[in-house]
Amino acid sequence: MFEDVVERLRESNEGKLPFEDLFQKIYKRITRVFDDRRMASDILLMVTYMDSLAIAKATRPEIFASTAEKKEYAPAKAIKKIEFFVKRFGYSYVQAITIVAERVENAILKTLLQRFGNAMESGVPDIDFLNGELSSSMEIFRNNQEAGYELLKKWADAYIAMLLSSVVIAITLMISVAIYTPGSVEETLRITYIIVILISAFGIGTMFQTVPTDDRVYKSEDWSSKEQAMIKKLEKIIIPVTIIAWLVTWAIGVPAGVVFILVGIMLAPLAILAYIDNSNVIARDEEFPNFIRGIGAMMGGKSITMSQALAQVDKKSMPTLSPLLLSVYSKLNLGLDEELSWKRFIGECGSNFIYKYFSIFRDTAKMGGDAKKIGTVVADSMLEQVLMRKRRELASMGFVVLLIPMHAAMSAIFIALYEILSTLSQSITAVMTSFEAASQAASGDVIGGAMGGGMIGMFIDFPEALIGAYVVQILVIICFSNVIVGQLAVGGDRTIAYPFIAIMFVITGMLFLVIPPVVDIFFSMEGLVSTGGTII
Repeated sequence: MFEDVVERLRESNEGKLPFEDLFQKIYKRITRVFDDRRMASDILLMVTYMDSLAIAKATRPEIFASTAEKKEYAPAKAIKKIEFFVKRFGYSYVQAITIVAERVENAILKTLLQRFGNAMESGVPDIDFLNGELSSSMEIFRNNQEAGYELLKKWADAYIAMLLSSVVIAITLMISVAIYTPGSVEETLRITYIIVILISAFGIGTMFQTVPTDDRVYKSEDWSSKEQAMIKKLEKIIIPVTIIAWLVTWAIGVPAGVVFILVGIMLAPLAILAYIDNSNVIARDEEFPNFIRGIGAMMGGKSITMSQALAQVDKKSMPTLSPLLLSVYSKLNLGLDEELSWKRFIGECGSNFIYKYFSIFRDTAKMGGDAKKIGTVVADSMLEQVLMRKRRELASMGFVVLLIPMHAAMSAIFIALYEILSTLSQSITAVMTSFEAASQAASGDVIGGAMGGGMIGMFIDFPEALIGAYVVQILVIICFSNVIVGQLAVGGDRTIAYPFIAIMFVITGMLFLVIPPVVDIFFSMEGLVSTGGTII
């Protein structure tokens, strides 16, 4: 039925769906943004793979054909186009590379293809070019990452400043509503929502484009790490229950502080598991280069298989990888399928680096390449990325350490000012009501109206319920904005957002519960009397 509707739409629009071209352009633009973010990293992976193939004495057609099938590499799309021109139209590799390089928009990939084409035209052997290009790719990757981390530091400060400005705007409009209530308070507050959302979106978009990506987690369809498996199961339960609990508590009028804390606590199990998984993946990635270098040296030096080398490798120096390696070794000793055993090992590691680099090592070693050389090439490339990740941790932790206290401070100021306005409004309204009643009883005339004007009268008509909802909604927007930016700065899987959500919501909820009693002590009528002496 749906296919028939699509066909009728195509027939009535000259073979195209309505807005099909527009959606294709948007899709290509989004895809290009995501590819550009990981291009430097994936080029290093691709050149490592091609160099390993060359070490295994693969021919040029075999190198390009194998690389074109690596869909997990962003630049593999260009290699696939080169293969298409060579095999479909009979172009030489030099001609095909030149054509594709002219059409590639990414500057790093364009220069790589141009250098490769020039080397081929000059008669440089592929293995010599790839050996030199591997060092160049490492340097390009290092420079790209360092530039991204410098931008992270600068844009982190800029984001904090923009966030502070959005909160100042929200507070200013809240106070303006207390001073002068316009005809439509909702319109005034709606402007604030738009401003805060636009500022947050600009900060998120800028951080997304400038901060290098770090896809740490590999998600296999068959196997995964214990933490990832638990997160996957718990998400199906906790996320719907949390959303329902949020909506129900909001509908029945539960205090905002309790709702925020409830959401944070309900997401705490996912947050803890995500933090543990992220730490384990980082630790495994740091240990893997030594493992692959050692196992490659044993296979190449002693001419033994990977299973035999695994028995001799020093596992004590790899406390995080050791249990998984022992599991593989026991499976191989039992005669289980080697391919499935190593696939399970990769899945249980849960590391994107281990998945990609170990696949490079195993694929090229199987082709008869020198395992020692391949192990060295793979270990050097992965070590480069692991070391740059350590640099990222230093930059991102500085931002996170600033982000969380700033979120607490801005939320506290926002909530405190609202509570002050609300408390003063209630106190002054009560005083004015009793004063008018006393004056009317004494003289028969209401004279309190004159005193209701000016600075005192501005608190009488304060829309407490509406502004209370406004404060909650603004803080929800800021919470989610900080969560997204924090996740972009730290990097890793989407699940790393759970710790940020739990922390931000619990802090905000505690402020909602702690600040009102403190404000009431100092700004209620009793508090003003006790601290100021008398009220006239």
